[in-house]
Amino acid sequence: MLEGLSWRHWCSLALGLVAPSLACAVPCVDDGFLGMQHDAACKASSTDATTTTTTTSGATTSAGPTSSATSAGTMSETTSTDSSTSTSTTSGGSTTDSSADGSSTGAGICGDAVVDPGEGCDDGNQVDDDACTNACSLPACGDGVVQAGEQCDDANAVEVDACNFACKTTPMALVALSLDVTETAIQGGPNGSDFAQACAESAVLIGLVGHLDDQGRIGTIQGVCALLELGDDGQEFVPMHGMESPLLMQGMNQLGGPWTAMCPGASAVVGFRGRKSMWIDQLVVRCASIAVDVSPQGDYSVGLGVAEELAVVGTAMGGAIFGAEDCPMGQVAVKKIGRAGDVIDAFGLGCAKLALEP
Repeated sequence: MLEGLSWRHWCSLALGLVAPSLACAVPCVDDGFLGMQHDAACKASSTDATTTTTTTSGATTSAGPTSSATSAGTMSETTSTDSSTSTSTTSGGSTTDSSADGSSTGAGICGDAVVDPGEGCDDGNQVDDDACTNACSLPACGDGVVQAGEQCDDANAVEVDACNFACKTTPMALVALSLDVTETAIQGGPNGSDFAQACAESAVLIGLVGHLDDQGRIGTIQGVCALLELGDDGQEFVPMHGMESPLLMQGMNQLGGPWTAMCPGASAVVGFRGRKSMWIDQLVVRCASIAVDVSPQGDYSVGLGVAEELAVVGTAMGGAIFGAEDCPMGQVAVKKIGRAGDVIDAFGLGCAKLALEP
């Protein structure tokens, strides 16, 4: 039976008997002659193309399809599969998982200094008012964080609270700058005593009242002042008249009965016109509405509407007509001036600018 064996068969048989571990170095030929021992060696030399090696401090041991190597405090575990390789490395207390294509298997975290999907930025710090907020978003008006260039940021779109749409503080008061007064021309005659009466600081003149004399001329005159208040209609600020306060009355003749010339709504006296001779025969009060405007940039200013005239006061038709004596542009009356005796001999106004205060 052994005479028909080739030299390859003899070699394989001899190695299998002397050193079975080396038998697989001989090419396997399943010819039915070498029997069970050689067949087993051939099976041991053929695997499923998966090799596992365990290396510990320089020693290598075959142990299956999983490889684990430990050296100098670092453990690396590698598993071979049909299509990909996954590696987990632990070193110095941290663990990183990655796949063969280099992509991270963990979710992004705001604050890790890596801009992940859904993040506008990530500077890896907890400073909320720098170029990247603690929510990993770029700074913007309305994010609730007061950034450079912003006066405030209340994270809402309410226009009439303390912080507006442009992240600027809103005004809290509307006042007249009554310490800086400009006077109009005085119309009337030369008789009578001078008078000059001003509203309280920050208040404006909102109307005039008085009496006619027995000839229908302006017999007495009295100014009515009021502080201005800032209300709102839910969308914008609306000026309103606050507490009223009358000035002293000039003139004495009240035989013709009372008269009233009051500016409506949120308006103030801005001028007058009428008739004059040696005294004031007729008077027409001119009023302008007050409005608070806001620019697209969020800046506030005070505006005045077109002057509107109230009804004519006085019935005397003597004298000459005089034209409108108005306050300078953008100003309202805060003072009445003139001359008076038994009647109002001459009349004029003192004017001031309006201003918004925080």
